[in-house]
Amino acid sequence: MRKLITRGEASPASSQLTKACSDCPLLRSSLNGWLGGSTPEEYARLCHSDHVVECHVHAGSRCAGLAIYRANTAKRQPKEHALPPDREAVFSNRMEFIAHHSAEPWKAVKP
Repeated sequence: MRKLITRGEASPASSQLTKACSDCPLLRSSLNGWLGGSTPEEYARLCHSDHVVECHVHAGSRCAGLAIYRANTAKRQPKEHALPPDREAVFSNRMEFIAHHSAEPWKAVKP
């Protein structure tokens, strides 16, 4: 799957997504630090808020990764955007999300 898709490249969604997109920062497999200019702490606050967040890859659909994250953390959501938990694919708490996105993977790479 393609990574690093920007909001400007978003394709329209025909329906509400039920799985996180390939680029979702809430996936455990996401690229470290790919948060659209937010700090990990700012993004985590958004995740624990009541804000509606649109998917940055599929215009017109709410972020499915966020709905799953919120289910993983037992955050109540509107019925129309509730998705089942998936702790294997999506982060399950604020601290692991922040740790993942605060990591500097390029420092671990040896020349």
